[in-house]
Amino acid sequence: MCTTWGPPLVAGSVFDQSESFKGQFAAAAYFFQTVALLAVVFGVPETAFDRSFYQINTPASAWSHKTLPLRPRRSMGVEKVKDYLTEMKPWCYEGPLVDATVLLQAPRAMIAPTTGLLALVSLLPFSGLWALSSSLSLLFSPLPFNASSSAVGLLLTGPWLFATSTVAFFAFLPLWHRRFQPRLNAASIAAGTTLAFLGLLIFGLYAEWRTRTDVAAAAGDASSTFAFGSSNMSFPVVSLLLGLVALSVFTLDATVRPLVRRSASFTSSNLAICLRNTVDMTSGVAIWRSLFAGIFVMAIPNAVWSWDGLKMACAGIAVAQILVASAVGALWWRYEDVIHRLDGRVLGAIDAGALKRAGSFFDMD
Repeated sequence: MCTTWGPPLVAGSVFDQSESFKGQFAAAAYFFQTVALLAVVFGVPETAFDRSFYQINTPASAWSHKTLPLRPRRSMGVEKVKDYLTEMKPWCYEGPLVDATVLLQAPRAMIAPTTGLLALVSLLPFSGLWALSSSLSLLFSPLPFNASSSAVGLLLTGPWLFATSTVAFFAFLPLWHRRFQPRLNAASIAAGTTLAFLGLLIFGLYAEWRTRTDVAAAAGDASSTFAFGSSNMSFPVVSLLLGLVALSVFTLDATVRPLVRRSASFTSSNLAICLRNTVDMTSGVAIWRSLFAGIFVMAIPNAVWSWDGLKMACAGIAVAQILVASAVGALWWRYEDVIHRLDGRVLGAIDAGALKRAGSFFDMD
């Protein structure tokens, strides 16, 4: 979250002081990518110095809560470091050649019913957030706002704070990870949908109302400096409303993994397949959302060239989200077992014996 929403805050200030737009990318690389690359090279299991500890953690033992060592168990030396750099490979597992069934696992996961429903629930708020964030320069750089690059970048302070705090809250909430809670999950979807409705609707109404007030005041003002040099629009309020949309997006996103894990554990014949299906289905949700977010980013600027168009677009997305989330929630609540069976058939992981056993075999503390 920090590396996604943080760079505009830094890059806006850098752009004001730089002669080229390339300064934004340099700032992002210096402050974020340097740390990320070092973490990838020395932190992930595929490139760790002491790989023996990670290799013994098969998928069956990966569910344990044992703490990883803070330092390598082997002594480090010049020769060992050279061997490490020479033999370092971007993989840590070896096995027999895979067949077409395994290769098609990820595409099948993308069209699984659970994947599609989860993507549908969070698609509109996610795409709306990205579309509005990408349109901030188009909206506030022209007169009468005449906002600088740093001011436009600061508008993303709200999404940065709300997104980071929401992800951290669900990540460190023990109840969210110990056992699947249907009512708690449904409440999170309802809360995220309500926040998305309020954030998008109020953002569109507030922007259109403030702009109309500015135009009316400028028409009654004898001087032209008011019409072309100032505005009643409050940038902190705009940032807060965008943050409210971000809060709704990542509240809905937090419900993805529990529901995917619930479906995968219902139909998978063993834990290894369950883990693989969980990863593939979660990635499928992210791919669908990113695809439609790109479409919204290209389409929304054509609809918000006027403030009345912005209001109508925000209201349309907000109302559509309420209708879509209500329909998906009702469908899920009524036909949950049917959806899980369809997931198993689409993924090719259906197990007749598992379907006869009630409950989720792998859903454990």
